[in-house]
Formats: sequence, structure tokens, C-alpha cells
Amino acid sequence: YKTITVSWSGYYNSFEGSDCLQFKVGTSLINSWCSSITQNSWIPQNVILTDISSFTSSTQFSFVSAMNGASNDLFYIDGINITGVKY
Repeated sequence: YKTITVSWSGYYNSFEGSDCLQFKVGTSLINSWCSSITQNSWIPQNVILTDISSFTSSTQFSFVSAMNGASNDLFYIDGINITGVKY
């Protein structure tokens, strides 16, 4: 594949300060969305991956919460789509 796009709808509630949602490929941080993200509303989001030459059939994508200790920070992810463009 030339590129891979991961898209989803996200809903975020009570993100403040350094609270973030991170998107990782393996252990590598690709992008993060923090307290400046639109909250209390479903929003469409995506990540376009172009450096995929090292991907294998066991490559893992993950959404990781990086919250600052509060228990009331919530995020919901729905409708995850993973698509690729072949050479």
C-alpha cells in the first residue's frame, strides 16, 4: 500500500489541561488530540499514514488515553474505518 487512512468519529468530554487521546502505530506516537479538541459533540477524524514500508501483518494501531489522573475524562470512538491505497 502507498497510504493507509484510519478514520473514526470521536466524542470527548471533560478534557482539560494536558489530557490527550493518542494514536499510535506500535509504540510510535503518530498524533494526539488534547484539551483544545471540540468536546461534547461527535466529530469526524482521521489519520493518514504514508510511511508504511515497515508495516507487517502484525502491525498494531491503538488509541491510548493520556489523562492527567482525573477519573471523569471520557472519550468514545465509533465507526473506525481502515482503508488503503495501493501503488
